[in-house]
Amino acid sequence: MRRFNVDHLFNEIVVSCDVGYCKPHGQIFNELLRRLDLAPSHVLFVGDSYSHDIETPNSMGMRTCLVDFEGLNKNSQLEHAGKADLFLTEFSELLSSWKIA
Repeated sequence: MRRFNVDHLFNEIVVSCDVGYCKPHGQIFNELLRRLDLAPSHVLFVGDSYSHDIETPNSMGMRTCLVDFEGLNKNSQLEHAGKADLFLTEFSELLSSWKIA
């Protein structure tokens, strides 16, 4: 988020070292929901790894966005693109999709 200079757009950023759990453990996502005081269906979780960023939030009822901004498919995003609510390859698409996700 800092690399794309968008960290100021987020209400909460939960870091695993602060919570004591790493993704994909559900506790880190539960902590995010607690801090936001939102139901899972009101959250769009964005990540570049299906197994670490998409699978657990999907199972919890969050909306998900799988990204491959570098176009390298380094985390096998293409194989899992249909398993997220959104699949984006351009950073600019994230901001325009944000309103409808």
